[in-house]
Amino acid sequence: MLKTIAPCCSILGEYPKLKEQEETEKDFDNVMFADFRWSIWRLMEDPSSSFASKIFSFVSIGFIFLSVIGLILGSMPEFQEDNSQADFYHLIYQRRTKTDSSNSKFDYETATNNTNFIYKPTDSPNKALIFLEYICITWFTFEYIARFIVSPRKYKFVMSPMNLIDFATIIPFYIELILSAFGINAENLKNLTEYA
Repeated sequence: MLKTIAPCCSILGEYPKLKEQEETEKDFDNVMFADFRWSIWRLMEDPSSSFASKIFSFVSIGFIFLSVIGLILGSMPEFQEDNSQADFYHLIYQRRTKTDSSNSKFDYETATNNTNFIYKPTDSPNKALIFLEYICITWFTFEYIARFIVSPRKYKFVMSPMNLIDFATIIPFYIELILSAFGINAENLKNLTEYA
């Protein structure tokens, strides 16, 4: 329907966005530091509101890309703390794709022929990737907490689908950090589940 509106009347196509912005602005009435919180909210939530908000958006998107790239690289054998077996992982994969049509993960015959090969999961990325993960999580945490603090309606903020996703991506890092502070790591959890 909006495609049939003449260019002179196209402002009507912006009506839903303007109405939502007006409702959000009303949410900031009668809250402490309303003007400051509204300007921070617009900076973080509305990239079209200012040049600074566009920069903020690009920085946030940049951290998302860095995080995904770090996650991908961290799953590769070449980027593990001990990458001595990385070439052999690729050799197994190449031989399997040429000769094997089964669903097995590795060519076990090749693996048993090489007595030096020990399969290790790729869960120990090198320090640069761990540092990258810490920086990205710090940014995501800062952004989430800042948006939560300036939000006029905390429950609405927490229960919105995008913020639930943000929280679900941040919290596992802190759970892992807390568990490791108590001496529980992935290997210990694996051992616990085997005995249960």
